[in-house]
Amino acid sequence: MKAKSPLYQRIAQEMRTFIEAGDWAPGEAIPTEAQLVEEFKASRVTVRQAVKLLQEEGLLWKRQGSGTYVQSEKIEHNMYELKSFTEDMKREGKEVTSKVLTFTVQPPTEKIREILELDENALVYYIRRLRFANGEPLIVEDTYLPLQLFPDLTYEVMTRSKYDYIENVKNLKIADSVQEFIPVLPAKEIAEMLEVSDRTPILKVELYSFLMDGSRFEFTETYFKSEEYRFIIRSGRRHETTNTQ
Repeated sequence: MKAKSPLYQRIAQEMRTFIEAGDWAPGEAIPTEAQLVEEFKASRVTVRQAVKLLQEEGLLWKRQGSGTYVQSEKIEHNMYELKSFTEDMKREGKEVTSKVLTFTVQPPTEKIREILELDENALVYYIRRLRFANGEPLIVEDTYLPLQLFPDLTYEVMTRSKYDYIENVKNLKIADSVQEFIPVLPAKEIAEMLEVSDRTPILKVELYSFLMDGSRFEFTETYFKSEEYRFIIRSGRRHETTNTQ
């Protein structure tokens, strides 16, 4: 006789059925823990095990202080394309807003000076932005820009698209960037801004970008709310031409 699966696994299977049938729609909150305890006639520990299992499968995700939600389709970010957050969100049909938390001019650290190849007495803008899609916080962005390149940069510009300002106001041509992707546990303040637990891994991207003349115009550290993003690489295979003559 086949043994029964543990109760939490059977509850998790029922929850999967709710999700697959659309009773629990993508992006919506599932019933509270107390409601699930009542519905499944199970202990809180058992319900938590079931919810945790579906979180590990990527079907549910937890927002700190808010509840547990059905996972919606992740936003696709192609690591081989230099796209702004605004461009990514417009492609997804989402409304973008940005909250500028810090906007200062300051001397760069040695690391920033080396990355941006600045003179010893050069100054940089430091801008921290919290960026939203359809009202939900998705990324925290720390950007450093050389003052000498953008002397007329304003707080208002940074509430919108940085790349739009560079290309369409300054008429500078952006060439490419170098990006490093680093899984991290967020600092407490980053976790609070993204509304995740500081024990939830997120993805940090360090990026520096070039203009067509080869000059480096930005260094940015971006913290992505990982459960909302799917990072992909699109690669092509190079076909060599064989000389048979």
